[in-house]
Amino acid sequence: MKSRSDLVKAITRTRDLIKITTQEVGELYLEYLETRTEPLLETARQKAVFIGQLKTRVTELENAFLTADH
Repeated sequence: MKSRSDLVKAITRTRDLIKITTQEVGELYLEYLETRTEPLLETARQKAVFIGQLKTRVTELENAFLTADH
């Protein structure tokens, strides 16, 4: 079982990764709008799915934090 401080660190890292990946999706989409290059759009879609997985992970970590020993 992870300590509460380890869980907080993992939550923070995951949230930071969500922010970075969200920015990347936006940049890819803007580039797609300019070039209409389909692989860019597919990459953006894959990253969007990854963001969903990261959000699920944050929820799991938050639940683990709430149930961790004080």
